[in-house]
Amino acid sequence: KAEHAADAAARALGVDRAQLEEALVSRRVAGVRTPRQAAEAEHASKAFCKALYARVFDWVLARVNDALQAMTKTPVSARRALSGDKKPDWLTVGLLDIFGFERFEANSLEQLLINYANERLLREFNAQVFEAATREYAAEGVPVGDLTFQDNAPLLKTLEHPRDGVFALLNSECVRRDGKDENLLKQLLKKHERAPFVGERRGPLPGVFVPRVSVKSTS
Repeated sequence: KAEHAADAAARALGVDRAQLEEALVSRRVAGVRTPRQAAEAEHASKAFCKALYARVFDWVLARVNDALQAMTKTPVSARRALSGDKKPDWLTVGLLDIFGFERFEANSLEQLLINYANERLLREFNAQVFEAATREYAAEGVPVGDLTFQDNAPLLKTLEHPRDGVFALLNSECVRRDGKDENLLKQLLKKHERAPFVGERRGPLPGVFVPRVSVKSTS
């Protein structure tokens, strides 16, 4: 008889099957147990799998870094490798995917996070290549002409403001017992009604979009 998927997952994770199932079919807010609807339980299982994948990815990367440290006779723990605590002679492996901006008809949270990471990298690139270089050239009296670039700082503020940013509002709605997509949509439109990066999309897939460029220049 084939092993049940829940049994296999619990065995691989080293946890009790009943506890694993309970964590997926219900949630607790302020100590109160709230059963999930079928669709919510499915979302919870997918979120759990994604989080598990991220943990395994970090673990594998740390193991590779540990192997590289052994080659230089300077072993480092997985925690230190992941925290960026490195010595100049330590060998490490890093992966970077930059400037993969995409926008589809229906975008998931993963797509938003990918674009957000790229926006952060672009901001660092702008700061190092344009802003810092311009200051250095000006200090040395080197003419650079009219150097212009798109500053994405306002877009990052829209996304990551600690109180009214997109991520802050999303987190706030997620911890509410009556949290709904509709409530999040209303809050986003209310808080960012003047932001050029947030607009309400009409049609078969209504919702909020945060395009790469301002709404005025996006069809």
